[in-house]
Amino acid sequence: MDMGWNDLTEESITMFADIVRQISGQSLSSLRFDGNSIGIGGLYAILHAVHHCFQQHQQQQQQQHNGKEFSLYLRETNLGEESGICLQSFLTPSSSSFIQHLTLLDLSNSYLFDGVTPLSLGLHENKTLKTLILNDNMIGDQGAFAVGQMLTHNKFLTRLDLKNCDIGCSGTTILCESVSSHFVSGKFTMDLSLNPWELAGEILLLDLSLSYPDTKTIIWR
Repeated sequence: MDMGWNDLTEESITMFADIVRQISGQSLSSLRFDGNSIGIGGLYAILHAVHHCFQQHQQQQQQQHNGKEFSLYLRETNLGEESGICLQSFLTPSSSSFIQHLTLLDLSNSYLFDGVTPLSLGLHENKTLKTLILNDNMIGDQGAFAVGQMLTHNKFLTRLDLKNCDIGCSGTTILCESVSSHFVSGKFTMDLSLNPWELAGEILLLDLSLSYPDTKTIIWR
């Protein structure tokens, strides 16, 4: 379901969330809100609605949703730092509001900043999310450290996009060390292009790419 670039407000997003709650989780495969200023209230409303969809008649859906995949696109939605705490509760498996079928989350250019820390904490034990897209969020080296810590715990994420996130040499070092110990079934891909990692960081990225040619794809140019 694509609602991108419709100038939706937080109020209209909240109203739309009520409609989403009525959709069968079996038929819900993706939601796209790119380019709308949905706000924290709108984000909570959407996440609660999606959680409700997949919780309806849980025992019956347990069979129907075996292998179910759901994608959520929130690119350029001006979410801000607070969204990290909001998302954490929906990404943590032990949380009562955990969205169990979310496999792709796109938060590109959503002004996450320090919000990437609680977001990353929510993914430590997450076994369902496969793709995390954080492009164009100025998380810096501190944010890279939080993401790196997440990778040492999470063994199920298979793609991580961190293009143009103001990650320097120290953040690149942390990420390379974490990716070296991050083994998943299949291939792992990380995009660190358009970051100021300097010559030392480029050497680390090249070495990481050459060390695991069959299991890891590292994009930095």
